[in-house]
Amino acid sequence: MNFSNIKIGVKLGCAFAIMVALSTVMGGFALLQLARINANTEEMAFTWIPSIQHLDDIQGLLNGVRQAELQHVIGVTAEDKKPEADRINAAKIKLEAVVAKVNALMRTPSEQQMLERFGKELNAYYATDTKLLALSDIGPAEALAALEYLGGDSRTAYRTLLKSTEEMIASNTRGVHAAQDGARSTYTSSRASVVFLVVLTVALAALMGVWIVRQITRPIAFAVGAAKEFAGGDLTMALKPRGSDEPAQLLHALESMRLGLA
Repeated sequence: MNFSNIKIGVKLGCAFAIMVALSTVMGGFALLQLARINANTEEMAFTWIPSIQHLDDIQGLLNGVRQAELQHVIGVTAEDKKPEADRINAAKIKLEAVVAKVNALMRTPSEQQMLERFGKELNAYYATDTKLLALSDIGPAEALAALEYLGGDSRTAYRTLLKSTEEMIASNTRGVHAAQDGARSTYTSSRASVVFLVVLTVALAALMGVWIVRQITRPIAFAVGAAKEFAGGDLTMALKPRGSDEPAQLLHALESMRLGLA
């Protein structure tokens, strides 16, 4: 292709269009990568970390229930036992609400399975709690049986629950680390890609700038030199313009003038 046949306006328009296209690609890529980083950050902030906090709350409530059970068993009178039973019932209501919050944040099938298993274990623990409190309410006649049950089936069910919550906390902690790694990886790759695109854009801009400047200034400089020669009376230098862009048209006009003067 003979670029001398292309108008200067078209050349400039193409150069600007290329720069706009490269800038658009770079901007779109940067926005896409930022969206990925934001997604990882939101996943940590609104899913994994809240889940861990809710699971910590569950453990705290279970510890409260366990302490209330112990106080209920060692209590002597009905007045001693009633506040502990009330604490247990209140904790169960709070547990139901917190478990619902955890369920709303579960994303993977494995998490759902862990939560379903936890629900079954929680019901089993509630069953041991009901039996324990019934033995404890009988009084001194069943005090030894209540203590044995507290350290037996009741403790086993309680420890099983704690183990399940620890497993869910560990799963959510792994989710936090995975989101962190994803954000870090996206940032690293994005930084390298954006730097490459910036360097490419700058290099192309410089090359196109030099090329367009030469396409304009060299023919005009030649035309200025020829015009000076003609003004001095030297009409022997024949101009051989090529192309049809604006500088070439100027040289054609000068050549026609030279021939007319000659």
